Amino acid sequence: MYVYLPVETVTGAECKVGFFDPNGDFHIESFHCDADGAAQRVSYLNGGGPPCKRRAWDSSDITCTESA
Repeated sequence: MYVYLPVETVTGAECKVGFFDPNGDFHIESFHCDADGAAQRVSYLNGGGPPCKRRAWDSSDITCTESA
């Protein structure tokens, strides 16, 4: 099951989406600028409908960008 966790970064609060393996290690699937975007991604990954928009963290320029 996928979950999201809030994280503090130098650019502010963000959320990481991923899952815990049986050993308790967290595996990151994506980063998001806000909890709403992370929640939509988690819903999709856990079998919900497709998200209308995904706000993903773009590590190439450390800014939030809109993507489909």
